[in-house]
Amino acid sequence: APAPSVPPIAQLLLDAFTAYGNPADLTIAQLADHLVAADPGTWGLWEGKHNRQIMIGRTLKKHLKEAGLTIPTARLEAAVDPKRPTIYRLTDIHSALS
Repeated sequence: APAPSVPPIAQLLLDAFTAYGNPADLTIAQLADHLVAADPGTWGLWEGKHNRQIMIGRTLKKHLKEAGLTIPTARLEAAVDPKRPTIYRLTDIHSALS
């Protein structure tokens, strides 16, 4: 069971990082796949839609804010991905929870 100090949304993020082998960061697209699988009722509303990542990203921010967590997003370096997708960093999640 998750520690009581970890809000469910943060636990979902940590679970996503665990599923990917705890990389330094994950893109919204990677997180979206995990969130939809974990809770299709909340996160699966935009499946097959062009704005899926935008809406999941917004909803994620909203859930984090409601949980009282401030977790900054960043952009992947252009050298890694020229589209520079939005990412969440594992260290930022741990910092927000500590």
